[in-house]
Amino acid sequence: MASRHEPVLYHEVLSALNLAPGDKVIDGTAGGGGHLAGLLNAVGPTGQVMGIDADPKAINLIKQKFFNDQRLILINSWFSAIQKYVQRFNFEPVAAILLDLGWSADQLADTSRGFSFNASGQLDFRYNPQTTVTAEHILNTATAEKLAEIFKNLGDEPRAKAIARSIVKQRQVAPLKTTDDLRSAVAAVYRRQVGKLNPATRVWQALRLATNQELEELTKVLPVAVNILKPGGRLAVISFHSGEDRIVKNFFARASKDCLCPPEVPVCKCGHKAILKLISRGVTKPTDQEIRTNPRSRSARLRVAAKI
Repeated sequence: MASRHEPVLYHEVLSALNLAPGDKVIDGTAGGGGHLAGLLNAVGPTGQVMGIDADPKAINLIKQKFFNDQRLILINSWFSAIQKYVQRFNFEPVAAILLDLGWSADQLADTSRGFSFNASGQLDFRYNPQTTVTAEHILNTATAEKLAEIFKNLGDEPRAKAIARSIVKQRQVAPLKTTDDLRSAVAAVYRRQVGKLNPATRVWQALRLATNQELEELTKVLPVAVNILKPGGRLAVISFHSGEDRIVKNFFARASKDCLCPPEVPVCKCGHKAILKLISRGVTKPTDQEIRTNPRSRSARLRVAAKI
C-alpha cells in the first residue's frame, strides 16, 4: 500500500540540515517516508540514511517504498535508542538528525488503532504493539484528576476537568472501548464545535502523547542526539504541541549557553560550556500555502541547532 503521508516543512528541513553528498543522516521518526526521500536525494549515491520508527507498520511501508535502496538502514525502535544503532552499524560520522514529532497520515488512516477521531476504531493509540499500556487502559483506570491533568498538560485542553468527569461518568455505565465511546464523552461537554478546531483534537493528541510517553522519549533523545552528531552536525526537531516545543526550546537554550549561573553571580562558577549553536533564534512555521494544502501542518514548529 502506498503511503498517504505528506511531509511537513519539507523544503525548510532540507535547507536547514545543510546536507552534502556522502553524508550520513538519521531520520529518527521515519513515518511515511516523506522526509526520507529528500534526505536520500540530498546525500546522493555515496551517502547513507538511517530511518528509525517505533511503529512497525511504518517501517514496512517504507520498505515497500524504498525497495532495495542499499543506502537506507531501517530500524523499528524508539528514537531514544539511536546511539545503540549508530554503534551497531558503525554509522559515523553523523552529519544531521531529524525528529518529526507528528503522526503520519498512514497512522490516521489505520482505524484498528484509533488514531483518528473521524473513524470508528479501537482505543489503542500505540505506535508499537509490544508496549502494554493502551489509551483504553488509561481512560478506564485513571482517576478524573489524572485524566484532567493529561488533557490539560498534554493537549492544552481548556475544558479538561469537564471532559474527565464526562469520561468517568460514562465508564460507570460501561467501559470505553471504541473511538465512538470517547467521541461521545467529549461531545457531552462540547455540544457544538467552537471555531475551526474539532473539540476532540486536543483529547486525541493528549492520549497519544500519554500512551506512547512521547515527552519522556523526547527528553531522553535530545542529549543523545547531540552526542552522536559530528562537530558542525545539525539537529532539527519539528514539534506540534506546546509541551514538545517547550522541551526543545529549553534544551536548545541551555545547550547554547556558556554559563548558567544566576545573573547576580558576577563570575561564572558553573563551568558550563555551550555544545550547540542556534541556527535560528525563533521557530520556523509553515507558510500559508502549505497550511492550505496540508491543514495538519498548521501547528508545526521547526527548531534547528548545530553541534559546536
